[in-house]
Amino acid sequence: MERSTLNGVGRHEESALLFVAEDGVLRDENSAAFAAQTMLEPAIGSKPDSIAGVRTVRGTRLIVGVAIIVLLTVLFNLVMAERNKSNFSERSAEVVLINDRSLTKQSWTPVPDGLVARFVSVDNNVTDVEQIRRLMKFRRTEYLRANYSDPQFGNSQIAGRADLEFGTANKKLNCRYRDVPGGGELRWITNDSVMLDSLKDWSEVVAAPAAG
Repeated sequence: MERSTLNGVGRHEESALLFVAEDGVLRDENSAAFAAQTMLEPAIGSKPDSIAGVRTVRGTRLIVGVAIIVLLTVLFNLVMAERNKSNFSERSAEVVLINDRSLTKQSWTPVPDGLVARFVSVDNNVTDVEQIRRLMKFRRTEYLRANYSDPQFGNSQIAGRADLEFGTANKKLNCRYRDVPGGGELRWITNDSVMLDSLKDWSEVVAAPAAG
């Protein structure tokens, strides 16, 4: 009887040390597996909070990244605006120079394959020569971009302008620049009859101020 009691106690104590896990495996509370299981439970339980934290961090980084991009865009636009303002001021001074007949001599000469425009300083002033050359190089760049909208030469309805822009865009017209003594020279080159007629019409309008 006593033995039975002891055995009963023993079985009771033994059963207290064993439990059936959710996966159906019998585990011992004193085993390493049970200890590992117990240590992992808090981590598993907190997994949703961890995921939420990661998402919050990612969201914050995304917002900061977008804000930085917006700020850089604004700064870039401000810098470009100041640069354009400076370029406009420079171009304005150069335009005033070449339109002053007492300082700059202009000539527009039709040639068999196009047109030659020459601008030279009357007194060969070094500063004036530099400004003339800078402006003519700038104009050449704009012409090669099919942009003949120079305000000095009138509005978009100026004779020949649309054809020249179309011809330039379609590689039917080229424009070259070279330094000449006292200034610079632009030369338009084409073998297209429409471009030749348009250059003639256009040059008659843009050369008109020089005739005065």
